[in-house]
Amino acid sequence: MPVTPYLHPRSAVENKKPAAAGLQYGQIAVGYSAAAPLLWIKNTDNQVVAINPLATEGLAGLSKRATQAQVLDGINATAYVSPRTLAEKLASLELGGGGCGNCPPLDGGNANGDVVIDGGSALQTIFSWILDGGFA
Repeated sequence: MPVTPYLHPRSAVENKKPAAAGLQYGQIAVGYSAAAPLLWIKNTDNQVVAINPLATEGLAGLSKRATQAQVLDGINATAYVSPRTLAEKLASLELGGGGCGNCPPLDGGNANGDVVIDGGSALQTIFSWILDGGFA
């Protein structure tokens, strides 16, 4: 049986969602904007939904991994931090003693220079600094 090619509606306009009336059930529409490429599909509830939405805290989807520079800047709220990038950041903090370049002194060390995390403010300070992207 010959296969009939099927053209999918497409648009270069960023985030342009197709109308449900313009799609058949299961038909895919393509948004090919370089800034935000998307795929849409019409479901059985007569809704047009994104197949590849951006990930959020409550929705699985596409995401972008943060660079080390983005982790240091602490500005990007949509990229995720990989375990390797986080490990590199934690290694740069020089726990135990004087803190690191622009971070506050930490109390995680002793007089011999040994790194000791005692569950006190050192650990809290480190994670507060990482989670909020820096110091005010």
